[in-house]
This record gives sequence, structure tokens and C-alpha cells, in this order.
Amino acid sequence: MRGVLALLIVASAAFAFWGTPRAASQDEMARAVKAGDVRAIDTSAGRYGLEFALTAVRSDDVPAEVLWEDGSGRLHRTDLWSLSQGYTGTDGEPTDVPATIVATAESAGRTAPTVDAGVGPATWSAVPLWLLGIGALALLVRGPQPRRVTKWGMFWLLWIPLGVGLCWWLARDAPFSRAMNETASPEPRKKGLQPTGVRRNGGGLAFLVAWGASILVGMLAIVLLGLGASTNGKSTPTETWTLVKVAQQ
Repeated sequence: MRGVLALLIVASAAFAFWGTPRAASQDEMARAVKAGDVRAIDTSAGRYGLEFALTAVRSDDVPAEVLWEDGSGRLHRTDLWSLSQGYTGTDGEPTDVPATIVATAESAGRTAPTVDAGVGPATWSAVPLWLLGIGALALLVRGPQPRRVTKWGMFWLLWIPLGVGLCWWLARDAPFSRAMNETASPEPRKKGLQPTGVRRNGGGLAFLVAWGASILVGMLAIVLLGLGASTNGKSTPTETWTLVKVAQQ
């Protein structure tokens, strides 16, 4: 059972990582649109994959950010603020970004991507980890006492991203660890060195450990996500679009 749960955690974390949008430059998106490699775009402020857990991955203050799904189902985010302002090949009049994306695809003879109609399987990439987390919390509430930490301590450890805290529980504590199951169950709030020789920590120390571990796991995840990103920063885009101006009222 422990091996099956560990495999589920790893698979769920990998799915969440895969479903997290990567940063892409305006030029990269333009090339993908012209190649017919953009299935769908989403202009809403939804979060996907690890964006639920890692706030630094997703910024809500980008005024013209577009999420798009490529032909493989991967998600990307592109800042199209310069395009929306008409800085690319116009006299500065505002551009209708979704209509411009569709027009650019059609001008290249490609199937236009869907607009705000949802994306593919990456939509659900955060769900497995959340379900495992909810199941772990239910077991923590109704299950036996952990031996190495109190239940409050385990509660905080479970908040470490990517299921790292849950993996530690599987490997080190009851009811998953056979060695810990063979020791006597401690009183609910009892801390310190137990008669069994196991030192039991409380929620305060576990909170600090979980906080520090979350920062380390988050930084590692952000670095790995950055390896799959491509952005030209604030440089002037070079790819052309079939521009559609914002309709005048």
C-alpha cells in the first residue's frame, strides 16, 4: 500500500509540474500561432498546475497576459501588453488581442485557436495532488496518532508543496511506517522524548520546518519551470501579426 501511495504522489506531482504554464515571449507565441501550434487561448486569470501552490509562478498584475495551449497540451503564458497597445506595426491604436490572434492564424492558413473555451488536460493538473492532500487530512483527523510529531505538526508538514510532506509521512511515521506502528501510541498532545525512545515534536517546530522546506521546494520548482521558459523580456518583438483594432463605440 505504501508503495502504491508513493507512486500516486510522484505521478500527481509530475502531472502538476507538466500542467504548470511556462513563460513564453510574444515572438514565440506569434510563431506558434502561424505554425498552427496553438489550440486554445484563455484571457481569464485562472491558475493551473503548481500556480495554486507557488504564488511566485503566477502574477495577477499583468494587464494583457494570455494563456495558450500548444499542440502537445502544454500551457504557456505570454505578456501581450505591447501588442494590445498597438505598438507593433500600427499608429498606436489599441489592438483587440484575441481577434488579432485568430486573424493571424487564419492569415497563415491555420485553424484558429478557440478563445476562452477552456484548455485541455492541463486544466486538471492540480486536482490529483489536492485529492491526495484532502485524503491525507481526513486520515490525520480520524486516524491514529503519529509518533514523531503531533497531529498539528503533521498538519503543517502536509502543506509542503509537491506532496513532499506527505512523502515524509509515508516514509517515517505511523500508520505507514512499520517500525512506528510497533511503538505504543502516544497521548495526543504529548511532546518530547517518549518511553519508546522516539522524540516527538509539536506544531510550532513543524510549522518552522514546513515553512523553510516550502521555500526550498518552491525555489527549486521555479528554477525548473524557468528552464522551460522563453521570454525576450522588455525587448521589442519582431514577429508580425495580422492586427485587428479594438472596435470603436
